[in-house]
This record gives sequence, structure tokens and C-alpha cells, in this order.
Amino acid sequence: MSRELRVVPPFNVPGALQSIFEETVLHFGDRECPAGRRIVVDSDGFRGRDLRIAWAADQIRFRRTLVNGLRDLDLGPTDAVLVVLVQTRYLGLTSEALRVPLDDLEALERISTLNANLLVAARHRGARIRVLLLLTRDRTRRPLQPWRKGTCLARTGFSVDTDWLGQLFSPKALDARTRRELDLQPSTMRYVRLGDHNPLLPLQDTEEPDFYVDEELLRRVDVWSGSPMAKMAQLQLVQDFVSAIVHRGSTKLQSEEEIPPWEDVRGSLLGRMLSVAAGKKEDPAALLAEVRDDPNRILARFEHRIHLKKLYIDSVTEGST
Repeated sequence: MSRELRVVPPFNVPGALQSIFEETVLHFGDRECPAGRRIVVDSDGFRGRDLRIAWAADQIRFRRTLVNGLRDLDLGPTDAVLVVLVQTRYLGLTSEALRVPLDDLEALERISTLNANLLVAARHRGARIRVLLLLTRDRTRRPLQPWRKGTCLARTGFSVDTDWLGQLFSPKALDARTRRELDLQPSTMRYVRLGDHNPLLPLQDTEEPDFYVDEELLRRVDVWSGSPMAKMAQLQLVQDFVSAIVHRGSTKLQSEEEIPPWEDVRGSLLGRMLSVAAGKKEDPAALLAEVRDDPNRILARFEHRIHLKKLYIDSVTEGST
């Protein structure tokens, strides 16, 4: 079952199209990612990987369901197209990886190979892959019927994250029920529940922290993910989560008699954050003392590495035009 946030369209979507991509699977090299989910790879994993889409377990049934769903909207095969887009999280570069006109649906094989040229640019922060069923022409406008060219009739998506983004941005939806359970005020936008998490220990050896973000904000960031404002919001949320972990790490290090060896910290959540903050030219082990003595300086390093300033400037510039 897909877990993706769904955008409710302003028209009636036939049941056949609502579930058309439920069995669709992304193949990233030898990894598989179900619809609406994500996989995490290291940054080197973006090099030389095949990118493929498996539409459904039963391709004949998939084609038939697609045609019947269009028919329920008084549409024919020439009225819609399948499009797959690849978008990098860094800078939001987007390319069309596949386009399948539905008047040639019989030629659509169960597994389609995608143009993955853009994946090289995605190695720093990962990529989102979107599968869309789009209207190809304008129609006569009618109530509760799609009519504008480019309208999305059905969609699904996948995320291929680098190891650090996958760990640093895995928020849980903060809805009204969760706010009551956590005793949070109604307008709380984000909350990091650390519990007994020890950021100096390997992730598998300590309690995992929970990062809650307002469900409506998550939905809007997902829908407008290509805009500078959405990208800035996402990285700001990452920075907020990093801040909570770094300050917890600083407190833990202050309670230690000496700074632990880097090899003991490397696999921890703090260790992964320091690897990002250090970049390629600095030694992340040397930053442990800075975490203890001046955690805000670590946050400044991290902010530099994720290019948050540029996204703030881009979002303000976009808003003023």
C-alpha cells in the first residue's frame, strides 16, 4: 500500500485510476522501491545505476485498467500520456525520463528503462522520481471533470535518498492527534522528540529520535517541491533537526572524561552529520571537540554545506517578482 501524501484533485477520479500505480515499482540498480516509498543509498550509488519502472505484476491488466479508467472520464488513449520525471533535491533540476503516448499502449512493456542521465547530479542529496498520467489536450469545461491540458489524472512517486539526507530528513506527520499525545500547542510546526537517544552511539544501539513536522506543511512541500521556497523549507527543517542532535551531542560530550575515538562515533547520527559538515577537505574527527565546546559553530558549518543561504535568497527573490 502506497504511503505517499495524495493531492485531492478538483474532479472525480475513477477508482481504476486512483489505484493504477499501486503495484508500480522503481528499480534502482539491484534495489527495489515500492510506490510512495523511498530507498537510501550512499552517494557513490548514483553512478552507473540502471533506472527502471515496473508498471504492474500483470501488464495486461494494467493496460486494461488504464484504458477503462480513461473511458470513465470520457477520454480515449490519445487524450493522455504517461510521463516519468526525475528531479534532483539539490537545485531542483528536472528532466523527463520517459514519455509514453497511450495510443501506443500495446508497446508498453512491463518494465521500462528510464533516461537516468540526471542521476549524476543527484548524488549529493538524492532524487525524486514522479510518475504522472497527464491530459494531453484542453477539453470543454464541465463540472467535476478534468479539462485543462497538463492536468494530472493519476500520480505516484519514489525517493532515492543519499545516506545523509535519508537520515536527516525522515519526518513524521504532526497531526491533531499526535499533538494531543505529545502535549503540543495547536500551532506547533515542528518538534524533535529525542527520548533516550544517544547521538554518540551507532544508530542500531540507541533509541531513534522522532522528528515531527506539521502534516499540512509536509504536504505543501511535497506538492511544490520544485520551488525555491519549498526547497528552502525542507533544508531549514533538516537544519532544525541537526541542531537538536548537535546540542544533545554537545551535552553528552561535556559529560565524558575525554572525546571518544572517531571510529566509535562514525556510525552514529552525530557522526553522519559531522561527515556532512566536514565536507571533503576537513577531518570530521577534528570536529568532535568543536561539538563539545561550540555547537553553534558546527551548525554554521552544516548550514554552509547544504547551501541554505542560496535557497533563502532564491526564495525571497522569487517572492518579490
